[in-house]
Amino acid sequence: MECVVGPPVTGDNLFGRESELNEIWERLERGEHLLMTAPRRVGKSSVMQELERQPKPGWNVVYVDAEGCKDAQGCMAEIVTKLSLMPNFKSISVGEGIRNVIRKGISVGAGNYHIKIGGDSRDNWVRYGNRTLDRMLRVPTESKRLLIVIDELPIMIARMAEGTAGPAETSEFLSWYRKLRQDPALRGRVSTLVGGSIGLEGVVHRLGQSGSINDLATLVLKSWSKPTAV
Repeated sequence: MECVVGPPVTGDNLFGRESELNEIWERLERGEHLLMTAPRRVGKSSVMQELERQPKPGWNVVYVDAEGCKDAQGCMAEIVTKLSLMPNFKSISVGEGIRNVIRKGISVGAGNYHIKIGGDSRDNWVRYGNRTLDRMLRVPTESKRLLIVIDELPIMIARMAEGTAGPAETSEFLSWYRKLRQDPALRGRVSTLVGGSIGLEGVVHRLGQSGSINDLATLVLKSWSKPTAV
């Protein structure tokens, strides 16, 4: 095990978080959608990435780092890219053809690629978002449950609201994300977990959108206890 300062840690380097991981899975299996809050530099991203690296049996997990997304199109492209690598969701990325899927073949790993939603219009991400929801509804109920993890969502929301997207598109994205969580047909089939290094509650409150996240259950990730640290 290495002592790593800065980037997230994985595998054997992730130490002392077994109880938190167990709690996360227990709460997800109860049907909760989670908002992870944590002080800076306690390992939030490491825990979130571990959910994808080693999912609980019966689950598929996609992890998206929204810090690099400047708008809803970028975030939706990241979600669709991850989902399109799963057998049950491969058809999400087809249908719009070359017009919207304009970049493939990034040599990150065998068979890996990246989808970029083309165009400047908000209609593109809304259409892809609704197609993603539709595809989720058509996945057989006996398939694995899906967990979508969005890291640093508050940073993306704040950037959208202050940038060219503006408050209107930011509110629309928050509404789409709430629709994903609230759809009765997806209950027990799709769960979400979000977190960030700044508080999501404060960001959405400034937008007058506190109601868009009032269904998220808070999960506090604390620093190690002294015995664990020793």
